[in-house]
Amino acid sequence: MKHKPRLDTIIRVENIIQRAEKPLSINEINKRSEKQMMRSTINTILQYLENSNKIMRTEKGVVWKTSQEIEYELEANEQEQVSEKTKPYRSNNILELLKELEQSSQELQEANKELRKIKI
Repeated sequence: MKHKPRLDTIIRVENIIQRAEKPLSINEINKRSEKQMMRSTINTILQYLENSNKIMRTEKGVVWKTSQEIEYELEANEQEQVSEKTKPYRSNNILELLKELEQSSQELQEANKELRKIKI
């Protein structure tokens, strides 16, 4: 069974990251803690905080997300979802879509003729 950190340990790590003025490495988080932790414990806590959208891991280390960053990410995700839904229509112009529709219509008419022949 995997070790699960206690709540007070999670809160301690949260506070360390939140108060930091620059990105922190795992070693730095451990140094700033009043109690030493196993690296696996810190990694488990960081994974939880990242999944909770409270921190962000960068090349320079771990940083606390501000409410503005979270709002910006949410807006960006919403815009991405909208653009994904409309992407096929943006890539084709209306004339191409009309041609495709006409071709599909012709194919349906031919399929209906074949079905009528089979029924007779």
